[in-house]
Amino acid sequence: MKSKDLQKVVLSKYQKGDTPKQIYHDLNGGLGLRTIERWCQMIRRSGTITLSKPPGGPRLVRTRENIQKVKNRLRRKKKVSARKISMELDMSERSVRRIMKNDLGLYPYKKVIEPLLSDDQKLKRKQFANWVRTNFRKEDTLKILFSDEKMFDIDGVYNTQNDRVWAVDRADADKNGGTQQKRKFPQKVMVWLGACSKGLTPLVILDEGTVDHTVYIEKVLPIALKYGNQFFGSDWVFQQDGAKPHSHHLLQKWCRDNFPTFIEKDRWPPNSPDLNPLDYSIWDQLANNINWNKVYSKTTLIKELKLSIKKISESVVFEGCACWTNRLYRLYQNDGIIPNIPANANWVQNGVTVAGGHGQGSAADQLSSPWDLFVDDDQTVVIADQGNHRIIQWKMGDTNGQVVAGGKGAGSRLDQLNHPTDVLIDKETDSLIICDHGNQRVVRWSRRSGTTQGDILLEYISCVGLAMDDQRYLYVSDDDKYEVTRYQLGDKTGTLVAGGNGTGAGLNQLNKPTNLFVDRQQTVYVSDFNNHRVMKWTKGAKEGIVVAGGQGKWNALTRLYWPNGLFIDTLGTLYVAEQGTHRVIRWPQGAKEGTVIVGGTDAGVGANQLSCPHGLSSDRHGNLYVADYSNYRVQRFSIE
Repeated sequence: MKSKDLQKVVLSKYQKGDTPKQIYHDLNGGLGLRTIERWCQMIRRSGTITLSKPPGGPRLVRTRENIQKVKNRLRRKKKVSARKISMELDMSERSVRRIMKNDLGLYPYKKVIEPLLSDDQKLKRKQFANWVRTNFRKEDTLKILFSDEKMFDIDGVYNTQNDRVWAVDRADADKNGGTQQKRKFPQKVMVWLGACSKGLTPLVILDEGTVDHTVYIEKVLPIALKYGNQFFGSDWVFQQDGAKPHSHHLLQKWCRDNFPTFIEKDRWPPNSPDLNPLDYSIWDQLANNINWNKVYSKTTLIKELKLSIKKISESVVFEGCACWTNRLYRLYQNDGIIPNIPANANWVQNGVTVAGGHGQGSAADQLSSPWDLFVDDDQTVVIADQGNHRIIQWKMGDTNGQVVAGGKGAGSRLDQLNHPTDVLIDKETDSLIICDHGNQRVVRWSRRSGTTQGDILLEYISCVGLAMDDQRYLYVSDDDKYEVTRYQLGDKTGTLVAGGNGTGAGLNQLNKPTNLFVDRQQTVYVSDFNNHRVMKWTKGAKEGIVVAGGQGKWNALTRLYWPNGLFIDTLGTLYVAEQGTHRVIRWPQGAKEGTVIVGGTDAGVGANQLSCPHGLSSDRHGNLYVADYSNYRVQRFSIE
């Protein structure tokens, strides 16, 4: 039996006067033309679509009632086992797992360990990010020599959850390496390492006595000084964290007297290992390069450490340092927390509907052609519901959305919108900034309770996409002038930052610019819709750089087909929603082709399908949110 959602879509469109061919075109091949014609014939005869019931007996356990029971139980407490739910609800554990996975789209996730940050620590991290933004250019940050220490022991590194040995029984597994012996007091070695965009310093072994400020002054800092000067001459910055030996007044004096510049002890924020490239990138590769089978003493551990440091790729070191400013930008935007997406991340292929999904309509649980979205820190999704001329928000777990702007029909009054295409939250003023495309204006609506109308920020602009940088400059794409303009809030005159040379495929041109993303350096990324490419325009550039696509439309991994929503993660990886291929693709920095991470099959309403996706965003955990335009819903794809 065909999906009920598809039946609702066909019924609604046919009753509005669409022909079967028009419906077929709108569904982008998600349903065959013959099937649509047969359904339309049923509607003419009986006013509804009546299909034969599926074969087999009725469901006995996975009924609507039991699905709702499981859903209600999970609302009370998410951290609960399937076994416990099965006992409480008197159904088998297998049935509970099927309901959670197949009917509710839920998957079990391990806890992710991250720094526990107090409000004061979050504030200091944001202050540090602001200090770097104010005092360093991008090229300056590439001249920072980062440093860190790490303790290794001879028992090595292994993963109790994922390391597996395939065997016929436990005894056979143990015989083939299925046990990992752990000493009570293993021999340990502390090492120091420096890293910058030009490479690594030698490893300094700190295996004798107490490691205090004296040891650092004698053994570590001269190495840092020597290689910093070799890498950069007399123009570079030394970084170290706030560990007790680093904070000693004699060590701080040594740094002031010898380094060209260094980040002083009170500047680096506390509890921030995720701000150091060594911690979030390089140490892991060092540990993975070690042949732990050859480590059985402190001497052999030191030997393997020295060998493994030579195996670390230059690209890992450079990319770890080059993406540092992007991490700071995302930290500043997310209340002092870095939303990190690992380079090898995967996403659950079955999405969960977090908004809409009940066919096209204007009810509180429906959407009509959702164009774009914005995800807030608490995973509230704010949606530009274009067909309903409104902005509607869905809080996590809500069944119905709340209209927060417009919703009074298409119109040009200050309490109305006309086909809005984008929305973002300005946290400084706690307001929404909306691309009111049909009225050719950009408006601001306060998020405070009782707001009934907006204020006009910009007029006479065919706006499609919006973005705001960390200095609160507003960027607007104009699909009539084929350009992107930057505005200071309150000013009506902007600065051209991309395009503006008429429509075309030249590097100084755009052809229907839609969605935007802006990084900390005010580099603008543009979805160049009709050129089937994503363009990167650095600040002040007269021409853009093609970073993805640009070879015509098609579904090959080297091409894009009508790109829409996009964002860049802390590693500089591009994520873009493709309307023409019904997929989300990830494009690593400098890569010649992308990788499909969501969708990519034919258009459809399945949990693993999309139909003409438009908006794309992520939350601080790395989950993806897609405005599934022709399915009238927003899908969340959880990171694994």
